[in-house]
Amino acid sequence: MHRLWTARCFIAVIAVVLCSLPLLTHAAPRPRIIYLVGGHELVYHELPYYPETAVFHRWEGSGLARLHVRSDGTVSDVKFIKSTGYQRLDIAAREAFSRWRFRPEKTSFTADVPCDFRLADKRGTRAVITPLVPKA
Repeated sequence: MHRLWTARCFIAVIAVVLCSLPLLTHAAPRPRIIYLVGGHELVYHELPYYPETAVFHRWEGSGLARLHVRSDGTVSDVKFIKSTGYQRLDIAAREAFSRWRFRPEKTSFTADVPCDFRLADKRGTRAVITPLVPKA
């Protein structure tokens, strides 16, 4: 009987501790990072993926894309001012940039976005693509 009572008390204590963990571990919210592209606020972005073919062939390149943005903040067209040197890298960047969303403005605008595809290690398992600069 004593063991059963001890086991029940132990389980009750564990349950109380587990229920209070979210209260103990609640951290302050992280500050929101605001990205500006050509002086326009970016509200949604996804980075281009690094195509497997490009990793296999160890293709790297830097390019400059011009985004044509509607007044509602959606991207209507992506043109490359300077290609990365590889069509697959350009396509990956174009696909990602076309899904970006900017804060709506009174008129449509263009924004130039640098895109740098670099393999971060010798095996080519990581890609670093840096088209964004945080707002100061």
